[in-house]
Amino acid sequence: MRTELTIDTILVLPAGRELDALVAERVMGWHRRKRNGVEVWVVTTDTFDPPVTYPVECWNPSTSIAAAWEVVEKQDDCLHLKQHGEKGMWEAYFCHNYCEADYLGEADTAPLAICRAALKAVMND
Repeated sequence: MRTELTIDTILVLPAGRELDALVAERVMGWHRRKRNGVEVWVVTTDTFDPPVTYPVECWNPSTSIAAAWEVVEKQDDCLHLKQHGEKGMWEAYFCHNYCEADYLGEADTAPLAICRAALKAVMND
């Protein structure tokens, strides 16, 4: 099932495969393909033959901080990430136009907050 991407849906998307797919496609610009019977994200096509790929099941930026940092590196804006509040919620936002928190994502984990902020950023650009 595909979720229509709106600001409201981004704010409540849970960590998992659907969110990971949205980030791969919309933020990273990757495409899903089958290679040797395995679903992969095609990462590059221009300079490498064969193209660089990740197995879909192995790239999970909404739950893995290592994959989430790949999302951060893809953004042109700087990231502000902090943990706050009594429950330890994470707040991530990408600076744009004099560091206003244009693309704020909040979640109970840093990777999920980063993914939400990145999706908001690409929606607004």
